[in-house]
Amino acid sequence: MRDADRRVKFTKMVLRESLLELMREKPIGEITVTELCKNADVNRGTFYTYYKDPMDLLSHIQDGLCREFDQVLESHRGQSNPRALFLELMQVAYEDKELCRMALSGGLPLTNRLKALFLEKFAFSWKSAQPMAPEALHRAVRFLTAGCLSYFEDWLMEPAPGRPPQAAAEELMDMMLRFMQGMGLVGTLVPPSETP
Repeated sequence: MRDADRRVKFTKMVLRESLLELMREKPIGEITVTELCKNADVNRGTFYTYYKDPMDLLSHIQDGLCREFDQVLESHRGQSNPRALFLELMQVAYEDKELCRMALSGGLPLTNRLKALFLEKFAFSWKSAQPMAPEALHRAVRFLTAGCLSYFEDWLMEPAPGRPPQAAAEELMDMMLRFMQGMGLVGTLVPPSETP
């Protein structure tokens, strides 16, 4: 049974790597099952055991990455300081940098999932900690979320090796703190002892 599991994991890993390799050369819509299988040295029947088409494979890959991001968010639920959250999110992204780059630059579902994660984190923390009009809170949360996503994308697109997650997370936190100070939100996401 373990050998079978290992073979399945290996096959899926080879297909995943093959798809990412082909996506460097052309859009996902132009990749065929035949060329994907040839590139991975896997027969078509095996491919269809697990996936419907290359887009389905990409969807599974992104779902796995999104589950990792969701687990990180869940592990930080109820905590008021996002510093560790951003560092951990960036470490996950750094480990799978190529997929994150493709997902974010291609407007694929990962962008929406990250946006939802950031919106949820900021809205939950600020709503309970800061008396603001709902409309103002909504605008502040969306503004900061868009900025974080933009920063995240720029960081992932840096030429290799790029800045390590720790340095990027610290810079992002500094930017967030400046924004939050201007909005009167310092202390709602970051304990006062950590404010500049």
